[in-house]
Amino acid sequence: MSLPSGIYTIRSVYDQKAIGRHPIEDRSLLPKPIRALPNSITPPKIVVQKVKDGYQIKAGGNITGRHDGGLFAFLMDIFHGETWKITQQPQHGENVYTVETNDHEAGWVVPMDDDDKRGAHLLVLPLVVQPSEPPQFLDTELFEFVRVDRA
Repeated sequence: MSLPSGIYTIRSVYDQKAIGRHPIEDRSLLPKPIRALPNSITPPKIVVQKVKDGYQIKAGGNITGRHDGGLFAFLMDIFHGETWKITQQPQHGENVYTVETNDHEAGWVVPMDDDDKRGAHLLVLPLVVQPSEPPQFLDTELFEFVRVDRA
């Protein structure tokens, strides 16, 4: 089943932390990291928009993409956002998805070692898929999408 366009909160299945930009960022125009945020932060709203060949995901109003192995929101047009493939993984639970690049080369991953008080910076790496039917993914590669723009 395809994920409808809308506004969502996203949580990591691994540690149940909300995914998004930290509310306190530097004031530069550099790309802003997307993080598994500390539990004290209200889950930010993420815009998921279906486009021709996948999804655009916006955090804090800015398109997301990979840069230097990490997941970022881009404030400037010189960086090109990614079109993502969001795939439901019902074998892992209701509303659980993987988020991959359209070429299936890499996907969102929450690092297991989180020593940053602002939250772990998500990585964009090749996903580890267990060879089974249905495929099994690591918890660090799974995300729960909950729609918040409708009652």
